[in-house]
Amino acid sequence: MDEHKTFVMPELPPLTDKDREKIMAALSYAGVLFVIPLFAVRHKSPFLQFHLRQGMALFFVEAVLMLIPFLGWVLLMLPAAASVYGLLQAAKSREWELPIIGKYARRISL
Repeated sequence: MDEHKTFVMPELPPLTDKDREKIMAALSYAGVLFVIPLFAVRHKSPFLQFHLRQGMALFFVEAVLMLIPFLGWVLLMLPAAASVYGLLQAAKSREWELPIIGKYARRISL
């Protein structure tokens, strides 16, 4: 007789506020999705504000580069790589300031 085994998903621990904050900070680097933590989170910690500002600045740079045919599209790889790196740093609860763009990102008012 063939017994069917059912897979039971293990129960995951609940997310802490710090976990949610890291997820929202990482989401700040996902292109236009930065609007989710911008509008969905009522209390924005300094950590989240830091990553939101940088994500918004990167999004602006990416948008401008997309308007420039060919050369802009090639240069788009730089902010795209910075977005991935920023996302990873946010997920690790680290603050990493973007070269060149970081000083302008600090000026963004939230």
